[in-house]
Amino acid sequence: LMEAAEVRALQDGFDMINMDVRETQTGAIKLYETSGYRLWGVHPRYARVEGRYVPGRYYYKDLTGK
Repeated sequence: LMEAAEVRALQDGFDMINMDVRETQTGAIKLYETSGYRLWGVHPRYARVEGRYVPGRYYYKDLTGK
């Protein structure tokens, strides 16, 4: 699904894609990082889960390969 989104973004004229995820979603983080996404920031109160704040991580990928 992620690859399809990247292809579609390129077809629609975009050369950059952004993703964000809760720090607790380790599977998604591993997928992003092994797929060329680069961490650019962390939000300490990204989401509230079961009464406590969970940090979030922000990623980007340059679809032109730069």
